[in-house]
Amino acid sequence: MPTSSADDEEIERIYEEIEDLIQYVKGDKNLIVMGDWNAVVGQGREGSTVGEFGLGQRNERGSWLVEFCTDHNLVLANTWFEHHKRRLYTWTRPGDTGRYQVDFIMIRQRFINQVLDCKTFPGADVDSDHNLLVMKCHLKLKKLKKGKNAKRWDLDKLKEKCVRDCVKEHVAQGLNEKAEGNTIEEEWRVMENKVNRATEEMLGRKKRSTTNQWITQELLDLIDERRKYKNARNEEGRKEYRGLKYQVDRKSKIAKEQWLKKVEGRCCIQENQGNLWRKEILVYEY
Repeated sequence: MPTSSADDEEIERIYEEIEDLIQYVKGDKNLIVMGDWNAVVGQGREGSTVGEFGLGQRNERGSWLVEFCTDHNLVLANTWFEHHKRRLYTWTRPGDTGRYQVDFIMIRQRFINQVLDCKTFPGADVDSDHNLLVMKCHLKLKKLKKGKNAKRWDLDKLKEKCVRDCVKEHVAQGLNEKAEGNTIEEEWRVMENKVNRATEEMLGRKKRSTTNQWITQELLDLIDERRKYKNARNEEGRKEYRGLKYQVDRKSKIAKEQWLKKVEGRCCIQENQGNLWRKEILVYEY
């Protein structure tokens, strides 16, 4: 932030720029804003924004900063932890005539529990007239699990009576083969295995479907094969990926053109049939 000699308009302009940047970070994201604000918020707690362990007496710039944090649900982290004053001040006036807390680390209120400590290190060897301000956090990163696509039974085949009767017969034969002395859990496992085996033999798994009518099963198989080499690290794997990508692009273009020709042909036939029908109506009326 500019020093105290800067105009208020310049300060407002910088706050507006920071607000524009904050808008890009959604409310459920972990936002941390830090820097030299050239503002003193002073001692004394104020709501959930300023803690009890500030330093000095609040000035006009400090009021602006507190208002800015309140509007964006931010917390001044280094005012919430009790330390000796030498661990609170961040800047020393030339000649050591005054020590001030003008550097702050701000974090969203919903993430305040991740902050374990926040203090300065006056003895740190840094090329600055400010003391090093450090915030210690405990971050728990969320592990994103990619779910596997479950292969489902092709139940559409059960609409055919012959297939339905064969499945019933296979399941009935399996259920009749019961072993004596089994527990309820063991009986359930046997029945489950029999049903799965009969369904696997008679129905099979449902093939992958797509919303685009021009995509063929051959294209889907090529796409699945290409996916195996997507993250390949060696040159051979990258070469294989490029080759499969070329095949997918080429065959996709051909399949789409053929499908469009068929659609256009059907539309022409329907249009001709409609014209003939209209001519027959006119002749009949005449």
